Amino acid sequence: NEFFLADHRIDDMRVLPGVAQLEMALVAARAATHLEGGLSLRNVVWACPAFVGNAGLEVHLALLPEQDGVIGFEIYSDVEDEVTLYSQGIVLAQTVDADAPDAVASHDLTALREQCVLAHFEAAECYAVFEQNGLHYGPGFRGLGDVFVGEGQVLAKIQLPDPVASSLDQFVLHPSLLDA
Repeated sequence: NEFFLADHRIDDMRVLPGVAQLEMALVAARAATHLEGGLSLRNVVWACPAFVGNAGLEVHLALLPEQDGVIGFEIYSDVEDEVTLYSQGIVLAQTVDADAPDAVASHDLTALREQCVLAHFEAAECYAVFEQNGLHYGPGFRGLGDVFVGEGQVLAKIQLPDPVASSLDQFVLHPSLLDA
């Protein structure tokens, strides 16, 4: 998606966000297995940034079936017999156990907020620091809100940025939310 390339840069070089690569892996695994839900990503490694030049960047996604329904994935480029690995990991099909306790964690956000009083950073402060360190987040990738720091914990508000609000249903893992 050209929007995500234009909106994400490292030292003024366009880059395919790592979180977009996760979306690619999930969509490919879902299409290959015909599963509609219940997939999880594990052991993800981002080997190097996928910089995109003026001529674009052609990437390949390989799905590598392993034992017990595990699917390995690799995202890479192959230019003039030089292979560059950008990311790799595994996709697992999750099984549902009707007798298992609910796997979704629930937290008391008010209590967590009360514990995070050591520091408070507004989103603009965070993005200014990122920019100073060569990481440019355009409007569609500014999903980070207030950040509160506590002893051994951080609580951050994230939300889908307005410029990409209408794209939520287009993704399994929305890159803007996941990156934030």
